[in-house]
Amino acid sequence: MNTNYLRKIILLAVGILIFPITHRTLLALEEDSQTLYLDPSNRPQEVQSLIKTTFDEISQHKPLWAYNGNTQYQPMNRDDHTLVKNIIKNIPNQKEVFLLDIGAGNCSWATGIVNFLNQQTDLPHDITVHIISLTGEHYANIPVPESNICKVYNLCGFEIENLSERLQERGLNLNNKIDLIISNYCFMHLHDPSGTFVQAYNLLRPQTGLMFLDGFPIYYSHKPDITKDFKEETKEFLLSTQAPFLIWTFVARDDISHRGLYPFMIRRPAQRPCQLPYTYDGLEKSKVNGDWVKGGVTVLKKTTAYNFTEGWDKLKEQGYNLGYPEMINFKASF
Repeated sequence: MNTNYLRKIILLAVGILIFPITHRTLLALEEDSQTLYLDPSNRPQEVQSLIKTTFDEISQHKPLWAYNGNTQYQPMNRDDHTLVKNIIKNIPNQKEVFLLDIGAGNCSWATGIVNFLNQQTDLPHDITVHIISLTGEHYANIPVPESNICKVYNLCGFEIENLSERLQERGLNLNNKIDLIISNYCFMHLHDPSGTFVQAYNLLRPQTGLMFLDGFPIYYSHKPDITKDFKEETKEFLLSTQAPFLIWTFVARDDISHRGLYPFMIRRPAQRPCQLPYTYDGLEKSKVNGDWVKGGVTVLKKTTAYNFTEGWDKLKEQGYNLGYPEMINFKASF
């Protein structure tokens, strides 16, 4: 057989085998490149102005909240101190541990952690536990407890909704470093809780970083009718992170005027940053509970055809426990 002819046949066969793979790969890359993700640095001007106005108001005075922090938050009915101790003991080769309290009030949570760790005799002495407390209001002369292993940062007058930028301005590069984020009754008072969530998630240490939050209002342009307590909206939101999570549904909620929404926890499973398939689509003002936040909350527009119901079922099949009381199993999911 002619050598050139044989070479042409081989090249043609290789081309037939490779083209479908390459074509599918290119289509996947093209689809991924066209998917827009929620970017808090690209907030609409209306949202930016509202955040600035609200922050300027609260940062100039002492807090007016009836609830201004606590030595323990009991996230999802778990003991804060035991949780922190377990985190430290489960990373024996890690010499620095980072804890972050977002919306810390009078920063008493940090004090409670320090006092607890000071009493422990079974922890390594060559570690440093960094405890960072962020609060938007102005607090003067907050006492900082002494500790051999803890370093406390009480950052008052802090603009939480621009979390990443403000931390950088204060010389704190915490991306991929935080082992535990905890926030109690804070995100529900933000104008852009979703964008702030993205910033907080990206601070978590990949594979092991945990975040405990109280729920917050989520408005979608593709779902104009919200469900009770934003339960379904929260489920879709957390599924879109593609990270394991639990929703604490044991909490009784009578209606969406309740003091708080369903708490949840989430773990950052990989280096991949938070990529929520949404863009900003204005502000919701008429449906917002005025006791939570005044002026409006961001509306999210879906940018992908991802079927969140199928995603929910798929993750359940893979063994993730995703928010039903009878399914909650801390060790299985985290």
